[in-house]
Amino acid sequence: DKTKFPSVFNANHAGPLLIGPLKEDWTKACPWEWTLEERKEKCISSQEAIYGTELLKRLEAIKMAVDPNFMFNCHDCIGNNLDLAKEPQAKPSADEPSSASSASVYAAAAAISATVILFLPILN
Repeated sequence: DKTKFPSVFNANHAGPLLIGPLKEDWTKACPWEWTLEERKEKCISSQEAIYGTELLKRLEAIKMAVDPNFMFNCHDCIGNNLDLAKEPQAKPSADEPSSASSASVYAAAAAISATVILFLPILN
């Protein structure tokens, strides 16, 4: 079934340039000389190659349920390959209290800052 790509890579060994095979022919590697746009269009994504089609869809649904506003988003993370140009979520008016407490916002900011600090040496 060409709509259900199996998991073929282990996430522990996924590098930043990991990409799956061609969508049309799973026995052929995605050409390195293609542009990023061509690779996104014609090759299996790294996430799909790691998790498989069915599990990735399930994980993306969980991500959308838990984080519909993409507060926790990172390169090649679950849900990051979704179209971020979707209709924005309705924001509460000034009279309505926010559903996020100050503590949860602070914890999220701290987690994001810690991630950036950890990966900063790798990016340089």
